[in-house]
Amino acid sequence: MKKIHIPFLMLLVGLFMTACDNNKNYEFGEPYSKLEGIADTWELTSVEQVDKLTLSADSTLDVSSVFLKGTPMTLAFNSSEMTVVVEAGDSPQLLIGGGSWSFDDDEYPTAIILNANGVEQTLRMLKTIRTVDETLEFQVSRSFRGQSTVGYNFTFVRQN
Repeated sequence: MKKIHIPFLMLLVGLFMTACDNNKNYEFGEPYSKLEGIADTWELTSVEQVDKLTLSADSTLDVSSVFLKGTPMTLAFNSSEMTVVVEAGDSPQLLIGGGSWSFDDDEYPTAIILNANGVEQTLRMLKTIRTVDETLEFQVSRSFRGQSTVGYNFTFVRQN
C-alpha cells in the first residue's frame, strides 16, 4: 500500500509545483486620489452611536431616526480650495461649521480635519475614500474628563 501512496503523493506535489507561475506581471494602474475621491456633495444616510466604555458586541445603537428627521445633513468638500460646507439640515449639530479641511495624510488618510474659525475637529475615517466609493464613513468622538466615551459613526452617500 505504501507503493501506491508515494507515487500518488509525488504526482500531487508535481501538479502543485507546476501550477505556480511566479513570472506574471500584474499592472494595477495609478492609485486613486483620495483628494479627488472626497470632492463631492455627501448626504447623511445613517448614524450609529458607539459606547466606547463597553467592550461588548452590542455596544452600538442605531440613532439614525434622531439625525434624519426632515432635511438630512449634507457636506460639500472642495479639494482644489480645501473648503467644506456643512449644512446641518434638521440634524443635531455634532460637526463644527464649514471652513477649511485637510487629511492627516493626503496619500493614506486616516482622518479628516475640519477647521472653522480656528476651531479644529478630527473625523476618524472608518474606510478609505476614492472616486469609485459611494459612501463616506467617519466617526466623531465625544469625551468626558479627557476620556473618549462615545462615538458617532456617520455614513454619507455621494450625491453627484
